[in-house]
Amino acid sequence: MLAEERLRILRDAAPNSWIALSEDEGRLVAAAATYEEVVMLAAKEGVEDPVLIKTPDEWVPLVF
Repeated sequence: MLAEERLRILRDAAPNSWIALSEDEGRLVAAAATYEEVVMLAAKEGVEDPVLIKTPDEWVPLVF
């Protein structure tokens, strides 16, 4: 997955939610409000060891 695609997925995700990516991080397999739900949905998609990401309540831009 390209960095731009990952950034789009993160930006489009609901605040304070969970995202599951495939083991190789090549595709989005599930998104849900709770950890338990996103793990269950990923398993239904055949992904037993997803890469899980918790989205923040609010995105805060950083300036370097």
